[in-house]
Amino acid sequence: MIHYFFGDDTVRARGRIDELIQKNAASVRWADAEDVAQEGSLESLFDGAGSSLFGNTVVVLRDPSSFPEAVRETLVSLVEKGRSSAEVVLWDRSVPDSRLSFPKKVKKSVQDAESFIQPNDEQGMLRWANNYQQELLGGEALALDGLREVIRRVGYDVSSLAMELQKLASYPGVKDIEHIASIVPQRDKETTAFPLLEAIVRHRTQEAIQLLEELIDGGASERFVLSMLAYQFRMFLAVCVGRDAGLSVEEIRAKTKLHPIAIQKALPMVSRTPLRSIHDALARIAAAEKSLTTKTMDGMSTVTMLTLALSRG
Repeated sequence: MIHYFFGDDTVRARGRIDELIQKNAASVRWADAEDVAQEGSLESLFDGAGSSLFGNTVVVLRDPSSFPEAVRETLVSLVEKGRSSAEVVLWDRSVPDSRLSFPKKVKKSVQDAESFIQPNDEQGMLRWANNYQQELLGGEALALDGLREVIRRVGYDVSSLAMELQKLASYPGVKDIEHIASIVPQRDKETTAFPLLEAIVRHRTQEAIQLLEELIDGGASERFVLSMLAYQFRMFLAVCVGRDAGLSVEEIRAKTKLHPIAIQKALPMVSRTPLRSIHDALARIAAAEKSLTTKTMDGMSTVTMLTLALSRG
């Protein structure tokens, strides 16, 4: 069966993929643009789904709307022919451009098309969080005031919200807002990327690559990873300039509007990263963003090469 999942709620989409994996007692074969770049490889990937001597396999093609046009055309042809009796998932980890014909053709031809759209208001996030925590905790849930506090601290990001609800699930006695505030940090945009960033700054290349792969496998898109790294290194630049000018944390906060906790967390890393290296990192990130836009290289290769370059200094 061929499925098409799309939307920026990668938590629920990944949950559906996990359901398919468990239902079929299967392993998963992730495939990006680089895996389907060679002629005939799409057919091989489709043929690789299902049963074999090595067990069942669910094939997941990530971000097919960003594949080169010729590959998209081949993919549409395979989908229209219903080429696969096994489980194949086409997964766009964002809402596809409405001007593209590819997602429209795929939606018409697959047996199962599902949208996973992240809520963009408080009430929607509350419903999402309540449903998620009840599934996670088997009905033992935080009150709405507690959920509202978690959302306030985390922001409108379902991936971060799911992570914090999982953490709170390990503290069954936590019920009131004061306890929640002591466990769930005020989350800024850089928090999700912090482990990856720390590995990069400390030049732990192997760890950085592993963390990058975990982010991507967890549903983060390559463009999202780039935006997080760009945000963090721009913050490094602001903190570095402020520190070199002799400014205090409060003075840096007043000038940059950054959260004091974010500045405090950045200072140790900035001390290991010369200003020249920060400028170089921002230039490399800009080049990687351009590569994604022009599609001169597939997204996973782009962010992997960037991570290698940044972590090696």
